[in-house]
Amino acid sequence: MFKQSALLLLLFVSFTALSSNKSASYLEDEIVKLIDSIENTSNFTKKNELNNELISLLYDALLLDNSFEYPFSKVQKMQILTSSDERIKVYTW
Repeated sequence: MFKQSALLLLLFVSFTALSSNKSASYLEDEIVKLIDSIENTSNFTKKNELNNELISLLYDALLLDNSFEYPFSKVQKMQILTSSDERIKVYTW
């Protein structure tokens, strides 16, 4: 539980941007596919595995430069909540 909470905290509060070989657009497309797969899978174990992949993919996306400003507009089934001071974003699906 602690590891998942720590990962989610890193995911949701991404203040440090690092370089990556994958583009934000590519990762966004992969996020869309994973969310669709999660939605269309009835097996709970498989949903959990796909959800863990999604968390990892979101983590990778948030490590990209300027990821905090990236709109993820192609991802219709994920909501991005921004704090009133615009310092924290929460990604939920």
